[in-house]
Amino acid sequence: MPSWMEPYREMFRNTGGNTIEDLMHRLATEPRLAAVNLPVFTLAVAVSSQVGLLGALHDADMLRIQGHRSSHSPGQVARLLRVMLGVPEKYRTTLWLAQAAGMPSSTVGPMLAQLAAVGMLQRRLWTPQDGDPPPKGASSKRLYSRIHPDKLIEAEALVSVAGPR
Repeated sequence: MPSWMEPYREMFRNTGGNTIEDLMHRLATEPRLAAVNLPVFTLAVAVSSQVGLLGALHDADMLRIQGHRSSHSPGQVARLLRVMLGVPEKYRTTLWLAQAAGMPSSTVGPMLAQLAAVGMLQRRLWTPQDGDPPPKGASSKRLYSRIHPDKLIEAEALVSVAGPR
């Protein structure tokens, strides 16, 4: 585990009493771990997902780390992801997500852009299939976002690391 991740060590969930390093090592070196010890394999995959997500958020400068303040706290990111996990298959506008998360759209918009930059989100422009057309005179270039289907487990891991609401 990289040294910058140490402040988050106590937030890791579901280690089953194992160290993060031990679970990561076993996952990397025991190809039959799932067949031999399914509970440990499951814990190792969960921890690996949490480490990967923290790494992606760190690379996108979305974490607060000892003395370094990012513009978005892990709690804000988790609150947004919690809302998005409630409707994972639906694309939503920035305004809808901001209102549902109880944050200003001026905060949510940049968060969505950063999450998209690290591959957590899929984004696209409004289409007629979305219904709810833009108001008359408004741009039809409304951007819609959703959690990438391949990243749902990582999003759930981040929300669990952040803890209860």
